[in-house]
Amino acid sequence: MVQQRAPTWSIPLHPYTEENMFYECVQLDTVPGTHALDQSCDAIDVSKLADEDVDFAENAVEDVDVDVDVDVNVAVDVRPLFELTNVKCTSVNESFASFGYCYLKSVNRTYKYGSLKVKLHQVPIYKIKVNFAIYQRLNGYKPFLYNVTVDGCKFIKNQKSSPVFSFIFNMFATYSNMNHTCPYDHDIILEKVPYSFIENHLTNTLPFPKGAYGFFSHWYGEGKKRASVNVYGTLT
Repeated sequence: MVQQRAPTWSIPLHPYTEENMFYECVQLDTVPGTHALDQSCDAIDVSKLADEDVDFAENAVEDVDVDVDVDVNVAVDVRPLFELTNVKCTSVNESFASFGYCYLKSVNRTYKYGSLKVKLHQVPIYKIKVNFAIYQRLNGYKPFLYNVTVDGCKFIKNQKSSPVFSFIFNMFATYSNMNHTCPYDHDIILEKVPYSFIENHLTNTLPFPKGAYGFFSHWYGEGKKRASVNVYGTLT
């Protein structure tokens, strides 16, 4: 496994095959969630380099810890990648609740997140019910694994009461202001939930097969459906 020391380095080919050749490897990106590197390597004939470049290449070898076999294979830790592709937020009754914002944002290749804000116009709210279902896209979206409905207020008091919903809730709870008992007398906010955080749940906590998924939720307040939030993503 390559230890990251600098964005560019050189490592020698096997000394018994190509004494005068080096591999120059340029870091392209860091694989999200790991210390592994995505590399591009080009062989360089040392005889064509200036003396100072040869010295740099030889010195760089001493600074890099790398496992090398006869073919000089560099081990790279490859993990599944989850990426959100769309989010749809719908208010059934905007006099009760409306969305201030609902979006996905890509800051760069490795940091992407989703955010939403629900404005509650008739507070406090003492009764909350949530239906959450996971679908997988197979010639259209088909039910996959879970479809669960819970009393939101009772669940918050005892999250062990529904392990399935607890798994779902914990995909975003850390980044929300929802983790307290009823009543709710403030706007609901999910702020900058990283794709990598959701990926960890779908690959480590409970491994999901690769594919396209829909996470559909319906939110009820005081006995009536008030809003729905549908999130779409792919695991590759």
